[in-house]
Amino acid sequence: MPLTFILWQFKEKWWLPVILVPVILSVLNYVRKISVHWKWIYAIFLAIVICIYSGYTFSMIRSNIQNPPEWDYTSFWLNGRLAVQGQNFYDPENYHHEIEVKNLSTSDEFHTEIIDVAFWYPPQSILLFLPLGWFSLQSGLVFWYVLEVAVLVGVIFLLWRSFLYNEGNLGLLVTTALTLMLYGTFQTIQFAQTGLLLLLMLLLYWHHSNSYKGGIFLALAILVKPLAIVFLLYPLLKRQGWLIASTVATLAILSIIVIVLFGLKTFTSYNPLGRMPALVYTELINQSLLSTILRLTHFDFSARSPMMQPVFLIGALILVGVSTWSIYHLSANARLWAIGLLIPLALLVYPATLTHYSVLLLPVFLLLWVQRTQVIGGSSLLIGFITLVYATMGYNYGYVAIIGFALSWMLVEVVTVLSQHKRLQQRSCFNRMVLATANP
Repeated sequence: MPLTFILWQFKEKWWLPVILVPVILSVLNYVRKISVHWKWIYAIFLAIVICIYSGYTFSMIRSNIQNPPEWDYTSFWLNGRLAVQGQNFYDPENYHHEIEVKNLSTSDEFHTEIIDVAFWYPPQSILLFLPLGWFSLQSGLVFWYVLEVAVLVGVIFLLWRSFLYNEGNLGLLVTTALTLMLYGTFQTIQFAQTGLLLLLMLLLYWHHSNSYKGGIFLALAILVKPLAIVFLLYPLLKRQGWLIASTVATLAILSIIVIVLFGLKTFTSYNPLGRMPALVYTELINQSLLSTILRLTHFDFSARSPMMQPVFLIGALILVGVSTWSIYHLSANARLWAIGLLIPLALLVYPATLTHYSVLLLPVFLLLWVQRTQVIGGSSLLIGFITLVYATMGYNYGYVAIIGFALSWMLVEVVTVLSQHKRLQQRSCFNRMVLATANP
């Protein structure tokens, strides 16, 4: 088929989604008005796009399994190996010893950022990587990819159920295509990273945010990536004490398990920031607000901690403050906008946001789409906006992704403020009508 051949030839080009996304969304906007014949053509087109990107992704997975990549899977596997052996995974010497025992050939950069730093995450997070220690380097990657594909399927299903369920099977096809076309999705799978698992936990947290289950999923999300701590802002502002208690209880239980398995000494050894090289904060793959400011200002690391960069602190405080104000004033039936704000906020203020974290923006795109009547300019502006953000996620390996993060936060913030203003106007109008009726 000529279309299939053309798409496959350009599958690695960052600009291909820039062409496909507006086509997909433009047709979706009028899909209920077109004939069954054209719906079938649209469905076949979506299926071809999905097959092309799925084929590309599985081809990359097969290549990685044959030659396990250094970044980031090897570091995860080493975490698991030390955990299975019951060693202190915060001691760099144990990583050096394991590298020698396994005779692994790794780059100097890998030694600087991984081996010399040891485990990056909170101690409870080791439970995620522990199963990898039961396998060899290669067979562990097979297990990891089976898990990752299952998580990807779960993410697509939850996104569809949450946003495009009313579009039926076409909605599922659109959700799948948009997910696979996002460069962050490909990067996440390429690096065997955990961004999709984080997104799954956050979606489950949001689905169950009215019960104790939400706290369990939020705790698990925090352990996948500490970035998820930002999402505690919502239950704090809405005084959901039971959800916060559930989160804390889950973290406490996992802490006890880790202390029993590895000892209190290992648990209290968590302090990787002191060994973190300056490169981690300034490398281009880091697209956080902090990293961008450090690169632009040529920050002097010898003077003070990069976390104390004043421009970053002021910018982060402004972003958090404005977001807090908006979320606090959200009505109960508009709570979806909270996740729309918190995702880009977390991507901006978290100091270690990497390019492939852009996969977290998928719920933001779909939320804006289903609420497009509230966006100034409607469908046309939104199609252009989503296309632009897709471009920033893929252009130059995602090294300008922060532009997409910032634009996403700004648009959701504007829509949220305008919707609140409209709601207040409607309430004021209703009150005047009530008063006029009571006092003719």
